[in-house]
Amino acid sequence: MAQSRLPKFSHILDRMEGLIKSGVVKFENRPIWYDVLKSFPPSIWPDWLRPEPKYIEKPIFYPEDRIRAHFFKTFNAPGIIDLTDSSRRPPSEIFIEKYIQIALNPDNSKLSRDQVSDLARRDLQEMGYQIEYRKRYQRQKTEQPESATSSSSLSSPKNSSTSMKPKKETLIDSLYD
Repeated sequence: MAQSRLPKFSHILDRMEGLIKSGVVKFENRPIWYDVLKSFPPSIWPDWLRPEPKYIEKPIFYPEDRIRAHFFKTFNAPGIIDLTDSSRRPPSEIFIEKYIQIALNPDNSKLSRDQVSDLARRDLQEMGYQIEYRKRYQRQKTEQPESATSSSSLSSPKNSSTSMKPKKETLIDSLYD
């Protein structure tokens, strides 16, 4: 006599009404949710046969998120951020504004992400924030010029002009990759 407790063909309200009518559950001992569900029934009852609604997925990554991730990956943590104090904004938010402001400037269209990031960091330092590179990132930054010079002298298919990918129009567009 073991059956599934999953309410497939009748709803939980119908089952509870049946239990009350048959005397298995006294009306005084009814669950709390019974009166609420009886007073405010759902407009569409959940049904196991009904297909799931198809939702359109919205993008959850925005350019600011990628800049924020770059900030926390590249620089040391700015310290304790008090989210209850709305008069003081965290350094990461100011960095994002400066980064976008510098990247959208037409004079800076030739700059790389690291160069724009460095300019934004300098602006923050001029405002009085202490922004320092992480130790791991400092090592990569010092090793980068050596590896760039050695790789440019080698002729590999990655560096050849035939296999180059087209460049993005602007620096902000490149944040979407």
